[in-house]
Amino acid sequence: MSIKLTEKGKLSLAAFSNEQDTNDMIRGLIIDACGGEWDYYKFMENQYKVFSVLAELMPASMQAAIGGAFDGFANFRDTAMGDENAFVVPDNKLFKVLTVARGMVAERQRVDNSVISVPTEMKMINVYTELDEFLAGKVDWAGMNNRVMASFANHVGDLIYTAISGAYADLAAGVKHAGAFDADTLMGIIEQVQAYSGANEIAILGSKRSLRQVADIAGYSDAEKQRFNNFGYYGTFSGTDLLEIPQAFKNSTSDLILSNSQLLIVPMGGKIVNVAFEGQPFVGMTDAIDRNDLQPQIMYGRRIGVAAMTAPEGQYGIYNITA
Repeated sequence: MSIKLTEKGKLSLAAFSNEQDTNDMIRGLIIDACGGEWDYYKFMENQYKVFSVLAELMPASMQAAIGGAFDGFANFRDTAMGDENAFVVPDNKLFKVLTVARGMVAERQRVDNSVISVPTEMKMINVYTELDEFLAGKVDWAGMNNRVMASFANHVGDLIYTAISGAYADLAAGVKHAGAFDADTLMGIIEQVQAYSGANEIAILGSKRSLRQVADIAGYSDAEKQRFNNFGYYGTFSGTDLLEIPQAFKNSTSDLILSNSQLLIVPMGGKIVNVAFEGQPFVGMTDAIDRNDLQPQIMYGRRIGVAAMTAPEGQYGIYNITA
């Protein structure tokens, strides 16, 4: 995963593997920015130093929150504001080998790579606390920061799966299917994806409930049946690995992000969706005195864009399982 980190971000990233280390690190940096101790007036005097610290940690915090959840099929890029968020998609089609007469020149064939541009939008989270808690220094900055980053990471996941599902209509006929599960149909999609991508290995990705619907007509050994009982789905389908994507709720709802009836057929390690982070992170505050309810507000913002590849040749496939 490639998110741009400052030197402080690189040094702090290791701390995010341990929640207590993370909390201690963030509290220490905020206290240092306030001059060595917490006090409301010291905070107000140094608030932009505090916001600068939180903004500088934001990429590392988001990288830790996202973790490796999407590394298997998503490209990540962090660019300066105004830079072109363009991802090159290599053309894997083989060239035709032509027979030509002596002295003749073979027909030229274009190296036809394509470019996907990913527009970004400002995504913001605005949180508040009570003035009394803020004055007393009882705001859990570390906990708030971690929760905000987890929320951003969850939203990125939602954007990724929405983009992939939205690309279904633009995929070639041979790499998509909607209907009851059929082993031969799934095998056909696997063959199409493998033939185009040239990948040695293909994987079938989906939620646990999606994967449990996959069954090989050849049957399974007792060991595989035991694995099904242990994990809820078989480990392979005709030599192709099944890999579970953890399910999650959309932010502040009880709606699941992943479809429980969709399978993604992708080259192992292939990137089928592009995620762009653009410009500097933003952290700011609306002071309590500017509001009638005297509730301080902290705002976090980041420009984010997501786009799935829709190459008609079929770099990946989608199987929507219907009853």
